[in-house]
Amino acid sequence: MSGRWNTDADRRLFVAAYVEAYREMRGDAAAEQMEFSQLAGKRGYRDGLADGLQHRYQFRPFQPNATGNYRRANRGYSNGSGDLNQYKQAYREAYCNAYQLAFYGAPQEIRVATVLRRRAPE
Repeated sequence: MSGRWNTDADRRLFVAAYVEAYREMRGDAAAEQMEFSQLAGKRGYRDGLADGLQHRYQFRPFQPNATGNYRRANRGYSNGSGDLNQYKQAYREAYCNAYQLAFYGAPQEIRVATVLRRRAPE
């Protein structure tokens, strides 16, 4: 392997920085975000954590866009709640963030993220 993120330590640092920036962004813009995209993000995040951990422990390759959840990206969507394409975009963004965290992250980071997601009201 070659490239910027070719070691586990490099990938962990990248994921940690990305998650921190994501948390900061969500804290500042949470009041402005629609509930619709928040629901999509929560569903996507949970599914991404589950799929990323499963692929990690099964020694499968890093392929978030090859999973059924990513391809469908409609879990939790209902017809009257908004635009399906916007829902899919929010779902997939959160899914990829969580998948990467679960696949490359340190175990304690994953446990903290899982607990925080479970405590968040829906």
